[in-house]
Amino acid sequence: MNKHACFDGDLAQLEATLRRGDMERARLELATFDLQLGGYVRGEERVVFPALERRSPPLRGAISMMRREHEGLRSVVASLWEALDRGDVHRGVQLLEDLRSVLVLHIVKEDWVFSAETLEPEA
Repeated sequence: MNKHACFDGDLAQLEATLRRGDMERARLELATFDLQLGGYVRGEERVVFPALERRSPPLRGAISMMRREHEGLRSVVASLWEALDRGDVHRGVQLLEDLRSVLVLHIVKEDWVFSAETLEPEA
């Protein structure tokens, strides 16, 4: 199973836990997701994106946009932590929907950029 599918499964599990009102378990699941997403994003930003920018300068604009999306993901996760800290299940579920939407769009863009890069002949 790829990392993107794991993220979706983790978020679905977190949503189910949150809807049950199990805030302690929801915090544990969010902590796990937050660590995994953080590691994944850091890997892209420190290794993958710089390599793509060196290899395919025309992709810099798309990569810059994906970096901004990473900031958006971090912001939604921070807001989700705040909702959980307040015990606000309704807001937490809304934020999870936002997070899943941003993540799906980001993954589609990633797939496009990565496939565009692999189709481009090496200079």
